[in-house]
Amino acid sequence: AEIIAWGDVAKMGLTEHVMAWSRVDYLVSLGPASARKLLLGLEEPVPWGEGREEKIAALSEAAIRAATGMELDAFDAAWASWVRETYPKK
Repeated sequence: AEIIAWGDVAKMGLTEHVMAWSRVDYLVSLGPASARKLLLGLEEPVPWGEGREEKIAALSEAAIRAATGMELDAFDAAWASWVRETYPKK
C-alpha cells in the first residue's frame, strides 16, 4: 500500500525502485498467469485530473489482488518470505 501511494515514479529513488521491482520479480515467479493478470489489471487508462492518484492506487490494488488472490498485507508478507528464500545474503 505504501509503494502504491508513492505515485509519481519520477520522485522515487534507487531504493524505492529496487523495492518495487523486487515485488514484480516475485509476481513473475508466481507464473505467467499472475503476471498477465497484473498487466491486464493495470492497462486501464486513468484520465488526468482531480482524484487521479487515488484512482491509480485503487486500480493497482485491484490488479495485485486479481494477480495473486491476496490482499496487500498478505502479498507483502508473502513477498518478504520469498525474498528471504530467493535473494542471496550479502
